[in-house]
Amino acid sequence: MNKLITQEKSNKYYKILTHPLFMLMQTIMGIFCFIENAYILSFIFFGIIISICLILTEDLLVIFLPILLVSMSVLKMYGATVSDFLPLIPLAIIIVICIILHFILFKRKIIIGKQIKMLLGVSVALFIGGLGVITLREHFTIINMYYVLGLGFILTFFYLILRSYIICDDNHNPCEVITNIMLFVGLMGVIMILSVAVPSIIEGVYNYNVQWKNNLGTFMLFTLPFPFYKSIKSKYSYLWILYGLLLFIGTVLTLSRGAVIFGSVLFVLCIIYSFFYVNRYNRIFIATIVSITIVMIILLLVFNEGLRNAFFGRMDIDPNESRIKMYIHAIQSFLEHPLFGVGMGYQGLEELYSPQKGAMHWYHSTPFQVIASMGLVGVVAYAHQFYIRMEIVLKKRNSFNFCILLSFLGIQLMSLVNPGEFCPMPFALLLLTIITICEISNASKEQEINKYRILVV
Repeated sequence: MNKLITQEKSNKYYKILTHPLFMLMQTIMGIFCFIENAYILSFIFFGIIISICLILTEDLLVIFLPILLVSMSVLKMYGATVSDFLPLIPLAIIIVICIILHFILFKRKIIIGKQIKMLLGVSVALFIGGLGVITLREHFTIINMYYVLGLGFILTFFYLILRSYIICDDNHNPCEVITNIMLFVGLMGVIMILSVAVPSIIEGVYNYNVQWKNNLGTFMLFTLPFPFYKSIKSKYSYLWILYGLLLFIGTVLTLSRGAVIFGSVLFVLCIIYSFFYVNRYNRIFIATIVSITIVMIILLLVFNEGLRNAFFGRMDIDPNESRIKMYIHAIQSFLEHPLFGVGMGYQGLEELYSPQKGAMHWYHSTPFQVIASMGLVGVVAYAHQFYIRMEIVLKKRNSFNFCILLSFLGIQLMSLVNPGEFCPMPFALLLLTIITICEISNASKEQEINKYRILVV
């Protein structure tokens, strides 16, 4: 620690910056910026918050709520050009200076954690993917390097920083902080979709469509398990169970096919998870809420033709739709180039998919993305990554780790039909963060994270 910011001051600022009221204030601002399409204001406001956090406290977990909120507030910002971001150059310079100052003010030992080998393996697989297939010019484009390095070596660097600068001791509880962060992210997600769904439903339009539904759905699946974890830790269990139901309703209202299907699966798992831990009275409450919810859904689908047509119309899978063709194309690419695949910079999907500016040619599914882009090398690297992450999460069988397991499962399921974890920012970084927090809490000897345990056979 340094003379300017003492350990005592850093701990004091940490408590302020992680206080639920401060988080609520940020969330309200994020919602305002989203509804008013105030993208530049969002970047400026949350950029300033991030800069302040970097200077005042050594724990880097405090910057994640503003990072996630700004990511959500600009979800409608499609088709943006470089000129749109030019006013933000001074802010970017300030943030870079604050990052440098953070590491000068708060010097910590760099910890080489359990995930380093798997991340390096994935980094190599991403970088050599497409070897002998795509040209160097295609491989070293700015867009391709953003994804290859952002999912690989840069993410590995972030891991080293997170592993070293997320603190778990008597004054820092990363499990509690990440839980509150995810609860506020879920709140913003619900209000975002309600701002679209409610006016549409009032007008009798049930088959509304939002371009950002899959991204929002991914956020919602990340957050869905956390209210149920909170119900275990709080004496107001029933309120958190209702909050979990609210997040599930928000997930369904996105009308994202992946979010609706996998969100429903995850919701059932969350109910079972909560059911194991809460007392008998809350179990009765859970059973009652679930029963009422199921009956209401059935009645709405039976008696509201517009809602029924909209729902089942969205769930219908056309064998000729582009995603099915992309999956077939991925298998063909793997069979033709089984060792290294065709590379992340491969552009042979142009007839099937036209990405937004700044996006790569996704296969919209992690398994197909891996086999097509990286071949067997990628399969081995990503299988090893999955194994290590599961090993970390299941090392301690407590309620927090099971919550992380459900969140991890949510993003894995969503990534079966969407880019998901192949988006470096924010999804890959968020996934890395929650797994790293789980790793840190497992390794901590200063505090017992959870007293409630169950035996999993």
